[in-house]
Amino acid sequence: MYLTTSEPAEVPKGFTKEQLDALAQNVEVRRQQLEHGIEEYISSRQAELRRYEQDVSSMHATFLYDDDLTIYKCSC
Repeated sequence: MYLTTSEPAEVPKGFTKEQLDALAQNVEVRRQQLEHGIEEYISSRQAELRRYEQDVSSMHATFLYDDDLTIYKCSC
């Protein structure tokens, strides 16, 4: 999300426009790095959850149930 204005912002005292531009560029690069890191984290968690789901499904498939829902370990 970017802020845009129709009028150029006033440069605060003690800073040059170039310094502020460099700072803004550094902030944008850091924002992109954080966004990328978040995307990687989400992807890794999704992959971990898929593996867990497969493990649970595989484990569940090894159990047999009788009519009163008593669980028996399959000796397959």
